[in-house]
Amino acid sequence: MDIVTWGWIGLAVVAKAGTVSALWIRLQWRVRQEQARGETLVALVSALPAGGQVRERRADGSCCTLTVPSRKDDERRG
Repeated sequence: MDIVTWGWIGLAVVAKAGTVSALWIRLQWRVRQEQARGETLVALVSALPAGGQVRERRADGSCCTLTVPSRKDDERRG
């Protein structure tokens, strides 16, 4: 009876450790994705000309909309 009991306890510990490891890996992946998204958003905002706008919709119907003002006729090249 002791062998079965220790076996089940060992199995439960391994199962819980596997679950915790999977959750940790998923959390690390999410953190990296959010950091990359933030860096991209900062780069987009810094590259926008004056008058440009960025709208971001989340909660995960993810969307990023850029509004870039058009040039006036006298500002066009050529």
